[in-house]
Amino acid sequence: MFLNSMRNTCCFSLKPGDNANLAIMPTTLIKGVFIMSEIRTVSNKAKREITLATPAILLAETLQDVVAIQGEDQCLSQVKAQLTVAYRSMIRTKLETTDDNDEIIYDDKAMTKMDFADWKPEPRTRKSGEEKALEALGALPPDVRAAVLANFEKG
Repeated sequence: MFLNSMRNTCCFSLKPGDNANLAIMPTTLIKGVFIMSEIRTVSNKAKREITLATPAILLAETLQDVVAIQGEDQCLSQVKAQLTVAYRSMIRTKLETTDDNDEIIYDDKAMTKMDFADWKPEPRTRKSGEEKALEALGALPPDVRAAVLANFEKG
């Protein structure tokens, strides 16, 4: 084991026959070496930030790993809580959706007639940095976009 003093991370190299309980160690396997992972958390309100070891449950690679760490009942409870958040978010989006005249599209009567019995959350797709940059550049007025690109080419 060695300690990297700049980031306070530990690396563990296990040899065949080593008996280690990795389920409780927040580690990630990279090229045969277990590396302690970290999560940086920032509080703008408190004007503080801290980097702490990642809990083992966040490093689980399969649902079975999560159940082994957390227990089936707790896993189901967490999943239901997150599904409730996703469902309410979808409903909230419909409640807030307006047309070009700022009129509500889905009034209460229309909402109560909708069938949500088979609702399932949609997979969340994340945009790459390139996609985000292209979208941001596309939203700029042409003269501002040209100035930004000219500045980028200089620097």
